[in-house]
Amino acid sequence: MTRTASLPPLALNAALRWDLVQRLLPPADPGLRVLEIGCGQGGFGARLAQRYAYTGVDADPTAAAVASARVTAVNPQARVLTGELEQLVPAGDFDLVCAFEVIEHIEDDRAALAHWVSLVSPGGTLLVSTPAWADRMGPWDEAVGHYRRYGPQALHQLLRAAGLADPRVVHYGA
Repeated sequence: MTRTASLPPLALNAALRWDLVQRLLPPADPGLRVLEIGCGQGGFGARLAQRYAYTGVDADPTAAAVASARVTAVNPQARVLTGELEQLVPAGDFDLVCAFEVIEHIEDDRAALAHWVSLVSPGGTLLVSTPAWADRMGPWDEAVGHYRRYGPQALHQLLRAAGLADPRVVHYGA
């Protein structure tokens, strides 16, 4: 399933995030179905596609094209879909659904999380990363399209409200 290919580089913050994410992932299993929401240019996607049956989704066609080339270089069966998640994946059956640095860009975070939870198969996992500390929201966040940041308790409550029984919130970096 996996070809030997070099992985795309990660920016410093993404490398810190990946260091934690890879420790939270289930053991590599080519049959485990993974969906990455907002896969961008496939930095994480290529790493996930080495381990799992990978599907990525991104609304930006340019980013999705780059991601597709990157993930299929390491796993020819991996795929990247271009467009809005709700139109492309209305109901799902994924063992692991990931959204890295996405939820803060969505105005209706509650509805988005509820949809994401609906894509997770029974016994599966939702893995989300987002900028922390609401009191650090500032001009940079607004410039890159963030609607909010989350404190640990607020994120925990949001995840519970979306239907997750026992969400775990973990910090990395600053």
